[in-house]
Amino acid sequence: MAFIDPWRKLSCPSCGTQFYPGYCDIVSALPNGTVLKKAPTSSIQRMLARVWITTVKGQKYVKQMAGRQCPNPACNSILPPNIEQADNYLIALIGDGSAGKSHYIASCIQLLKQRETLELIGCSKIVGWGNTDTTYKNKYYNYVFGKLQQIPLTPRATSELNEPLIYELIFPKEAGRKRAKIVNLFFYDSSGEDLADQSRMVQYSSYVLKASAFIFLADPLTMPNIVKSLPDNLKPQVVRESSSADMLNRITETFRLGMGLSSGEAIDVPVAVTLSKSDLLKYVVRSEISSTQFLYEGTSTNRLNTDDYATIDSEVRNFILRFGDKVLIQSSKLFNTVSFFAVSATGWAAKDGHYPVIESLRCLDPLLWILWKLQVIDAD
Repeated sequence: MAFIDPWRKLSCPSCGTQFYPGYCDIVSALPNGTVLKKAPTSSIQRMLARVWITTVKGQKYVKQMAGRQCPNPACNSILPPNIEQADNYLIALIGDGSAGKSHYIASCIQLLKQRETLELIGCSKIVGWGNTDTTYKNKYYNYVFGKLQQIPLTPRATSELNEPLIYELIFPKEAGRKRAKIVNLFFYDSSGEDLADQSRMVQYSSYVLKASAFIFLADPLTMPNIVKSLPDNLKPQVVRESSSADMLNRITETFRLGMGLSSGEAIDVPVAVTLSKSDLLKYVVRSEISSTQFLYEGTSTNRLNTDDYATIDSEVRNFILRFGDKVLIQSSKLFNTVSFFAVSATGWAAKDGHYPVIESLRCLDPLLWILWKLQVIDAD
């Protein structure tokens, strides 16, 4: 049993339903789905459950892979067993269908789990909850790192439930902190079609309305001034001049309405505006390659270097103003906390659906900057 904040409601990561954790059934995640402890029903029991709840610990619950069950009968997802103890952050990965969101997730998660990254951010371990490790391996890792192959486009959603990748990060106890810090990161990926249409966005990608932070991927291959600088073999057959700024504005306005903000009111959620496929950008700044920092991986240190992010932000903003979708700069002013990045999930353009090798470039920059701004990790 444990005391909890009686006023703190949690949100189901799959359907967005808000609930008090003590009001949930505790159920087995095994195929039998046995209810191990029913939710309180009487007024007195429910009042007590607001402040004093059963923790999902011990052999009884671990043997059943147990967790609290979302009280929404249309969902019934089993929640991470630490959800009431952890700081929970929803990371929404957004952008159009050609931006490479799935490839970015593949590389970003793979890098996040490396020992060097854990040391950099001061994290003792990272654990995937539930089906996360299996989903990541089958949907992302096996394609990119196993087969050196492009990931198929994410299909349009047919369910209103969003199943994120869920990772628990443990930060060891430090001076001034009574216990280890527990953080859950929920990573969401949707079809570009579901994000391009506002009605589909709110129906099938409703996590956008509750996002703790956004990573917005902008595809440079939709920007004509960039495309014309590329070698012929790297140019797309048809340049889709879909405006990245239009996509960002649509998502921004939907989020604003969901938060009840007035028109023009700044949004206080971090957003990392990120040019994808940055391995192509060397063809645009040919004479400036050696001095363009976003074209090179950062120097390894044991602390986060925020000066590096400031330099990258300035470089990418200038690059967009010279060659890209200039309206992105103006659209980003709708956020209080914003920075620009450039990443490559694979390091190479695919040929006939395959990559010669995977050499990701600066993929962790947007995520680590967000974790810094959310005060999950410290920096110099």
